[in-house]
Amino acid sequence: MKPDPLKEPRDPGASRGRDNAERTHASHIDRLIDQWFADGNYVAMLINEMVSDQADPDRATELFDLVFDESEDFFAEPTPAVDERGVILTVPRRPIARPLCAAALLLGCGWLAWSLALDDPGPRVKKNAMASVGHDHDHDHGYLDVLAPMQPSEEANFSGDAIPLGKPEPGDWLYEFPEQGQTYQQYLAQANKRRDDDRFVLYVVQLGSLSPEDSRVVEVTTEYLSAYYDLPVRTLAPIPLPAKAWSGERRQYHARKLLNALGDALPRDGIGLLAVTEADLYIPSLNFVFGLGSTEERVSVFSTRRLGYDYTMTGNTGTVLKRSLTVAVHEIGHVLGMRHCTAFTCVMNGNSSLEEADSHPLHLCPVCVRKAEHAAVFSRHHRYERLQRFYSRYAGFDKEAEFVYRRLNPPEPEHASNL
Repeated sequence: MKPDPLKEPRDPGASRGRDNAERTHASHIDRLIDQWFADGNYVAMLINEMVSDQADPDRATELFDLVFDESEDFFAEPTPAVDERGVILTVPRRPIARPLCAAALLLGCGWLAWSLALDDPGPRVKKNAMASVGHDHDHDHGYLDVLAPMQPSEEANFSGDAIPLGKPEPGDWLYEFPEQGQTYQQYLAQANKRRDDDRFVLYVVQLGSLSPEDSRVVEVTTEYLSAYYDLPVRTLAPIPLPAKAWSGERRQYHARKLLNALGDALPRDGIGLLAVTEADLYIPSLNFVFGLGSTEERVSVFSTRRLGYDYTMTGNTGTVLKRSLTVAVHEIGHVLGMRHCTAFTCVMNGNSSLEEADSHPLHLCPVCVRKAEHAAVFSRHHRYERLQRFYSRYAGFDKEAEFVYRRLNPPEPEHASNL
């Protein structure tokens, strides 16, 4: 007679097997929930898309599918426990509370993203803010950026460097992902990754093997990161690429799974970690990514695979070195709690292509430099001196050197009435 898997087994040992199976399944779901927390930036990006595209049912359906595809294992049926003969002993009961909690978390994140997008910045911010509103009737999407108040001296002296982002064009990151950005006040409320006596070192680690050319790029990138964030940077011993992050179907490595595997590699005194690899990276919603960073886990990764073949050690547009510096400081910015910048042209702008990445500056805009200053606790003058020394050692960084020079030798501030 065929056993009924829904009935209690008569074998006393099977009861223990059922309990173990339930605990295993519960632990599996706990790990998935932890992964969702670690992937907060990615989920927030999807939620922002859902909010922005809520009038487009097809697009919203596609995005919800992405979320549930990412968590397919989360909602999968529990695996029955069987004995050595293949006879089903028991079917573990699904812990209903956990999926409900996850659903509540997703809805809560959506509400939070929507509330932040409509957050009233207050009269003092409004007075000193710049708003940029655009609507493309053909594509039927809009975006709204409210900026934090600028420091008057910097805005007066260097207003020519603070170039507001224009209306997104097809192919641009903001056209495909109309993010709401992050004001300085929102950053202070959301970020807690700040340099202190316990965490003050940036770490760089090689992930997998690197060619001699890429190894040299990583060496210079490490030097640049130290000057850029005015932090000590140390190099860890190379780490092999984890097999569980490999997708045989796509022939790429899952960037988020790499971040999960890197969590234990960060030393106790680390404020953040950057892993560098030659492997091609992806996340399920995109064909590839240049890099990915996690504020929660304090880790990031970027790949040199798609950065081109010009290995001349200069800052000229299109070199692997220049692009590596751009991606590295961008991903560490995410580690320190900075979201994509939608205010000005800035190294923290999102990028959909090499062409878009090359069009963005290597420096931080006035809003994002305040965020970096808060997180890394640096002296701007000392930071600019270190960057000036770096730019003087390598050719091709003329624009960056001029940018730094103006800050080390500022003109007299204009009268407040002219702001």
